[in-house]
Amino acid sequence: MKLAIAAFALASALDAATFGFVTTPANVAGEANPVARALFVSGGLLAVWAIKTAAATLIAAAGLVLARRRPRLSFALLGVFAVLSIAAATSNVVLA
Repeated sequence: MKLAIAAFALASALDAATFGFVTTPANVAGEANPVARALFVSGGLLAVWAIKTAAATLIAAAGLVLARRRPRLSFALLGVFAVLSIAAATSNVVLA
């Protein structure tokens, strides 16, 4: 379970970092996620990172709670969200 949480945390951090490196006020209109775009426009990069951190913390906590009774479901949950985070990080770089 520790490995699944570590993989998810690393993937989430990669997504947040790539968003920060490639998104500027000049090119934010190209952001595919309308929620992230609106958050960046209204609150800046710090607001986006705060929301991404809160979401990652909530998902990791859900994984830990699920691990007690449903370890395979917990592993699958963290795996799916790790893959989604890697996809988001990749799109940040490729589409920038």
